[in-house]
Amino acid sequence: MFRSIIPREEVFFDNFENICALMTEAAMALRAMLETGGPYAEAARRIKEIEAQADKLTHHSIEKLHKTFVTPLDRQDILRLAVGLDDILDTTEAVSSLLDLYNPRETMQEALRLSDLLVQGTEKVAAMVGLLRHLSKQTDRIMALAVELNQLENDADQAYQQAVARLFQEEDDPKELIKWKDILEHIEAATDRCEDVSDIIDIAFDGRRHSRVDHPHHYRGHHRGGRHHQVVGRQMGGGLPDRVGLDPDHPRHCHRRGLDVVSAASSTPAGEIGFGTRKRGNQDDRY
Repeated sequence: MFRSIIPREEVFFDNFENICALMTEAAMALRAMLETGGPYAEAARRIKEIEAQADKLTHHSIEKLHKTFVTPLDRQDILRLAVGLDDILDTTEAVSSLLDLYNPRETMQEALRLSDLLVQGTEKVAAMVGLLRHLSKQTDRIMALAVELNQLENDADQAYQQAVARLFQEEDDPKELIKWKDILEHIEAATDRCEDVSDIIDIAFDGRRHSRVDHPHHYRGHHRGGRHHQVVGRQMGGGLPDRVGLDPDHPRHCHRRGLDVVSAASSTPAGEIGFGTRKRGNQDDRY
């Protein structure tokens, strides 16, 4: 009854779906960059333009969040999702910038493999986001996509490790080794970000079934593939948080340890992303 008289704000879904379309376009453009090889300047410029378009939609979503009384999802879930999608695009754009900056001599086949996994990851993320309009009716499909994204991220981890191993065994030019190690790490990180969004949607779904008091969610920092990912705060256009809040009791993430979210940043100014308050010992910090 009450749902019929309270207006349903669809702009968040519209923005997220449009961001996903841009995200997939950027990932496909990155794969094409690696397939065709240098010069990379024009393709990198195009991906930067795509990322800028997505940034505008992200800014609009954050501004709308501050002005909307009734939201279709929990406010923190909307904020996390906006940041998570932006994170994928920013990491993808960073890879294109590195290719343009480094101009590596030849394309590694493993880099192509990783870029293909990234495209698949963005497509699955887009499919999950497209189901958010009817979240409670799409449980099975959302969970299936989450499992697929988890497997895809594991495949990317393995491909990255194999690529780095071959790089150190076969590459004699130290400059090329440094270039490709950095590029490979960033592509693999972009696939990690796809799984982050899957985790965010898991949290949003859990929030429909459990109260926020009885079932608090957590922000985590953890080791993945030997590289430590640490939670940080940021403003739009600045550095991005590497990992996203995860439920410690979630069956896929019970091994992760980190910081408890105590309260949301409900009065964050428009254009600034605030993640709430974290407690460590007797000290509270904004982040």
